[in-house]
Amino acid sequence: MALREATLRSFLDTIGENLLISMTILIGFAGTIVAGVVYNGARIALSEHATTFASLRILGFRQREVTAMLLGEQVALTFLAIPLGLLIGYGLCALISVLLQTELYRVPLVVSTRTYAWSGGAIVLAAALSAVIVALRARRLDLIAVLKTRE
Repeated sequence: MALREATLRSFLDTIGENLLISMTILIGFAGTIVAGVVYNGARIALSEHATTFASLRILGFRQREVTAMLLGEQVALTFLAIPLGLLIGYGLCALISVLLQTELYRVPLVVSTRTYAWSGGAIVLAAALSAVIVALRARRLDLIAVLKTRE
């Protein structure tokens, strides 16, 4: 009886270690992808609207107001994308759970609200850091050079 429990405990410890290593690597990749996607989206929006923002600055808008317009769009996109991403993620997890089922074992689908909170928090953090970087870039926008460019 003790040998069976020790074997089972050893097996579960090994599985837990492997799962922790895999999850750490996947979380690192996911964080990098989230930061890259959010930052590139904000940077592209700045590039697309640079002429508009420069015109608004010359017309008398403050830097804070112009930056709020740029970042407001990014905030709206981020908060609309989070629920959609969570739904797609759940669907992919359900699909993986079904595909991993065999006659010997099955992997139950267990997603806690804490998982959703961590995911949403990571996206909001990446968006906030990207917003700070893009706001600094928008602040250094050369108004004359932007208005001289032809589209």
